[in-house]
Amino acid sequence: MESNTLTSTMDKVKSAWNEFDLNKWSSDVGGSSPVAEAIQAGVYFCISFGIGYILKKHFKTIILSLLLSALIIKGMEYYKLLELDWNAIKTLFGVSADKQDFITPFVNKGIEWIKANVIISVASLIGFLLGCKLG
Repeated sequence: MESNTLTSTMDKVKSAWNEFDLNKWSSDVGGSSPVAEAIQAGVYFCISFGIGYILKKHFKTIILSLLLSALIIKGMEYYKLLELDWNAIKTLFGVSADKQDFITPFVNKGIEWIKANVIISVASLIGFLLGCKLG
């Protein structure tokens, strides 16, 4: 009985998360376009502030954990204990499997998003920097 309740609750949370649209929500709450953009900027500011604050507090732990994980994965791959299909990983992230340089498309998409969302980008940057400063 308890497992079914947990599963149904998780399904509800998952569907609510997938259906959530910040643009629609901010226009419903704010109404006009400038108010909706201000609400979006505020949400991104708060999220970035939290990320900056947490990153400042736990930077060493996060970096060491990521580096140790990467070293373990590469070591296991070197000793043939783990096999990674890099072409499938590139395809998963939407990068052509035949290209050697798969960082450039991510950077280009990021720059395009920043250009399309200048206000949100600036609010996120300010929030992140304040979070780092106060953390």
